[in-house]
Amino acid sequence: MDILYWLEQIQASERIIVGEKAFLLSRLISKGYPIFSGFVVNTTTFGSFLENLEDFKSLLADFPQSSLYLDIYNPKALQVVAQNSRHAILQTPLPDDWKTSIVDAAAQLNSTALIFRPSLSLPSFTLQRSFGLLSSQVCWNQPEFIELALKKAWSELFTAKSLFYWKRLGIPLEKVNLAILVQPLEKVTATGQVFIQPQKIQIQATWGLGYSLLKGDVSPDIYDLDSRTGQLINKQLGSKSCAYQIKNKYDDNDSNCLNLKLLDLKKQESYCLDNTLVEQLFRLTQNLLSDEPSLIIIEWCLIMNPSAQFYVLQGEMASSSSVLSNNTIKSISTSIQGLAASSGIVTAPIQIIPKFTKLTKLNIAGSIIITHDITSAWLPLLKKASGLILEQGGMTSHGAILARELGIPAVIGVPKATELFTSGETVVLDGNTGKIYRNQDNNSLTMTHFKNPKTNLKSTNFPMVTQLMVNISQPSSLEKAISLSVDGIGLLRSEWILAELLLKYPIERGLELSEKKEFIKELFELIYPFVQAFHPKPVFYRTFDSLEQSMIGKRGTYSYLQNSVLFDLELQAIHQLQKQGYYNIKLILPFVRSVEEFRFCQQRIIQAGLTQFPLFQVWIMAEVPSVLFLLPEYVKAGVQGLAIGSNDLTQLLLGIDREDTQLSQQYNAYHPAMRMAFKQLIQQAKTLGIPCSICGQASVQYPELIESLVEWGITSISVEPESVSTVYQAIARTEYRLYLEVARQNRYQTGSE
Repeated sequence: MDILYWLEQIQASERIIVGEKAFLLSRLISKGYPIFSGFVVNTTTFGSFLENLEDFKSLLADFPQSSLYLDIYNPKALQVVAQNSRHAILQTPLPDDWKTSIVDAAAQLNSTALIFRPSLSLPSFTLQRSFGLLSSQVCWNQPEFIELALKKAWSELFTAKSLFYWKRLGIPLEKVNLAILVQPLEKVTATGQVFIQPQKIQIQATWGLGYSLLKGDVSPDIYDLDSRTGQLINKQLGSKSCAYQIKNKYDDNDSNCLNLKLLDLKKQESYCLDNTLVEQLFRLTQNLLSDEPSLIIIEWCLIMNPSAQFYVLQGEMASSSSVLSNNTIKSISTSIQGLAASSGIVTAPIQIIPKFTKLTKLNIAGSIIITHDITSAWLPLLKKASGLILEQGGMTSHGAILARELGIPAVIGVPKATELFTSGETVVLDGNTGKIYRNQDNNSLTMTHFKNPKTNLKSTNFPMVTQLMVNISQPSSLEKAISLSVDGIGLLRSEWILAELLLKYPIERGLELSEKKEFIKELFELIYPFVQAFHPKPVFYRTFDSLEQSMIGKRGTYSYLQNSVLFDLELQAIHQLQKQGYYNIKLILPFVRSVEEFRFCQQRIIQAGLTQFPLFQVWIMAEVPSVLFLLPEYVKAGVQGLAIGSNDLTQLLLGIDREDTQLSQQYNAYHPAMRMAFKQLIQQAKTLGIPCSICGQASVQYPELIESLVEWGITSISVEPESVSTVYQAIARTEYRLYLEVARQNRYQTGSE
């Protein structure tokens, strides 16, 4: 049995048995990039090794069947199973012929020390982050240490954290193919990572090997570069008091090959990379991206021998408030309270718009709009407004969602607001508190606009299971959205993208062939900025869902059966994006009532040629309660994912109008019936093997719901940009809590895992 594969000789057909990390490096070596030589102990070798283990106390006694009964929510039991499993691996000797092959191969690396890196191959449907989940092992290049390092690297799969992660993700442990990449561990000047974003490339660097970063002993130097030009935007000196290096020579009495060295003050206060080195690393990154455009993280090291040379160690591919001052409040005589629907503060004149007013004849530049309620047709007008007050609506109403998308303050649910105020009157609209302040002397109020504070996301080393995505539909939201630590666009609402386009091309009157071609071209140009900015991260485009006539009328996919012209034009625009290489766009069908509706849409999608491109998926919204009972049939028909639209599902399941202020407050997504529905959909999707997201306001309005969603196994949560930070923290807290007790048990155990 061939157990070793050299990086320089790996073939495409061997990808699954060498793992993604090794396969990527092998591709880069073949293209001439600076990569250390190395070999891979393949996945089948690990499988064969496990088959010979018979430790009845561990998870390996009847593996993989035994993993089915693992209770990850029992910290003490999980800890014992993890400890016994790792012990069984470490105590079992390698077959002599394996050991000889590995030791002989290691000798060819001509290095005093080695590093054993995990290289995973996961099921094709998994897009989760596992970067950094399994630790690498280092050792002297000596036979007695090589065997132990390999087994330690294998045993990383059976740490409590790892067992929790894969079980929580719903991936059977036998589906996690683990290979081990063995490379020389060299003396380096500096190490770091490159984080790649659409508009910015961030370089992080520290002295010596990267263990000081992994252990949290230092904070790195940071260099922010323009992703197109490489121009240095900002740099920040890190706190680098120490560095890890390989010891000068092998010592029989010392198994540890690393040395921690305290740095002198001059070294601590010096940047690791000068401008020339930053430019050199940027050029390397650009070259790598030209060959591997899906790269989002590159780990590198710098060796001075004697000239500067960067080496690529590994890479990760994409899966795909302001407040009013006390003085201002005191100067205002009265206030009116509504629901705070979109944050921010603005002082501006009012423009009252009665029902049934023709929107095209209005000029409201810079005014605060007051009206009864709105639909997506108001979007062009709202873009010119500085604020919004509605008589009717809840937090999930279209007015509230549109205001948050456009970043303008909004207060809703203000009865008789069109009668309480007069056009031209200047007020202070506080979208943070839901208050509208007015003054008898309007001359004392000058126009101001306090923008919302920038979202600040703290990074975490914890490999998040639950993906966090963003809901947007306006190009004006892109700059903020791409700066956030999100996994893609979870909901791109077509009805808001198409609002102005449909005024120009009224579908109902029929379009000439030339008009259809122009429509497709213009729609392509509207969607392009989103898929381009987030590429290669996924962008979920929801096809058009008309709400103009009735909330439960001829809308969603049923309307496509009546007239499929607009739907077909949307598909052709998406097809054009695919032909340009943007395979990250996915499709969500709205308001699906029946399997027959889905099959009709699927046939149109196939005819449009979308399914012939890699990574394309068709999801459906779970908005109509019938999905609760028909999900298995939908999956059989070809549905590849489920997006829970909590806003519509809540109103239909509880029999309420989400535009009704009082009802929507009392009967909401935290209702027991709604929580049961969410749980059923999530767990049923998991059983059927499809991803499940939630993209309504439920997770934002009720942060306590996030804990349940994560525990039930939600794949992703998608929210508006302003809510990303809050939801991120809630997801992280929940995932940490779910295995924190495991870590505590580990800390107080007399022995380690």
